[in-house]
Amino acid sequence: MMKKRRNNRYNLKIIGGTIITTLILSEGFSLSLKKSSEASSMLVKENNINNCKLNKETKITSENITNTIEDTTSEKNQVLDNFYLCDSLDKILKRQSELENLDLTDNDKIYINCSLSAPLQHFIYEQSIMNEVPFDFLMSIIYVETRGNFNSSGQVACNGEGNYDLGLTQQNTVSSLPNFEENYNIGHEDSFNLLKDNDYANVCSAFLGIKEIKKQYPEFDEYEYAGCYNGWLNWRNYPTSCEYVSMFEDVYSNVFTEHHSIEKTKTQSNSHLK
Repeated sequence: MMKKRRNNRYNLKIIGGTIITTLILSEGFSLSLKKSSEASSMLVKENNINNCKLNKETKITSENITNTIEDTTSEKNQVLDNFYLCDSLDKILKRQSELENLDLTDNDKIYINCSLSAPLQHFIYEQSIMNEVPFDFLMSIIYVETRGNFNSSGQVACNGEGNYDLGLTQQNTVSSLPNFEENYNIGHEDSFNLLKDNDYANVCSAFLGIKEIKKQYPEFDEYEYAGCYNGWLNWRNYPTSCEYVSMFEDVYSNVFTEHHSIEKTKTQSNSHLK
C-alpha cells in the first residue's frame, strides 16, 4: 500500500507538473499570440499610413506635372506673342535665341510640310507682320529660289565674276549685300558670312529689298513684287525673270495659300496660334 501511495503521489506530481507546464505553455502561447496580433495590427496601420503618404505624393506629382505643362505653354505663348522688328544685328540674334530656346516641334510649324524649322517659320512670319508683307509672299520666294528644297542656307551661287547669291533667300552681293551692310552697320566680310550662313539675318536682308520695292509700288502686288525681287523694275525685259514670276504664281496660288493678307497688328499675327 505504501508503494501505491508513493506511486500515486509521484504520478500526481507528474500530472501536476504536466498541468503546470501545460498552463505555462498555454499562457506563453496566448501571450505570444497577443503580441503577434498587436504587431500585425501595427503593421497594417503603418502600411495604411504609408499608402496615404504615397497617394498624397502621387497626387502632388500629378499636379506638378500639370502645372509644369501649363507653365511651359504659357511661357511659349508669351515669347511668341512678344515679337518685334529686328532692325539691328543684336535684335536678330536675340530673337533667334528666344525662338530656338523654346524647343518648338514640327507641330508648331505654320506650314508643317515645309522643311524650314518651326523657329525660322515663326521668325519669317513675325518679320512679315512688322514689314507689312504677307507671310506667304516670302515663303513662296524662298520656294522658287531653292526650287522647293529650302536647302540654300550656306550656299554661294555664282552669277558671274564678282556677282553671287547668298544663303536662304539668295541675297545678291552686288545689290543686297551693300544694302544690308549700310542698314545694319556691319562690315563687308561679316555681312557676307551672315547672309550666307545665318537664315535669320538673310531673311531680314530680304525684307530690306522688299522695302525698296515698296517705295516704287506702295500698293502690294505679289506678282510685281516677285518680278522686282528677281529682276528689279524692268524685270519684264528678262525672260528669266518672267519665268521666275510664273513659278512664283504657281507656288503662291497652290502651296502657300493661308496667309495672303497683310497682317498689321500683333493680335492678328497670333490668331493662328489660338
